[in-house]
Amino acid sequence: MLLYAATVDPTHVHALVGWDDERGYTKVRGRVKNLLSLHLSRLAGITGRTWFVKESSRKRVKDEAHFEYLLNTYLPKHLGWQWYQRRGYVEPPSCDGGY
Repeated sequence: MLLYAATVDPTHVHALVGWDDERGYTKVRGRVKNLLSLHLSRLAGITGRTWFVKESSRKRVKDEAHFEYLLNTYLPKHLGWQWYQRRGYVEPPSCDGGY
């Protein structure tokens, strides 16, 4: 799995991810939410908290033009924290608190 971009608003998160195997988006979405929940719980020192809604967007990138629009127009409009992969593989910033 590869993170291309992430933006955070006070009420939600956008993550532009890709993968090159046969997993469907529901499995990838579940894995991302599971890992983020684990790290948030560890950082906050809280167990048993629900961090994300049960369902989330099922929007998929249609083609290269859609991907470029998301990366260069839609996501940069968000006001919170933002991270973008620009060229080649770049390790996303660590947010695991050393776990």
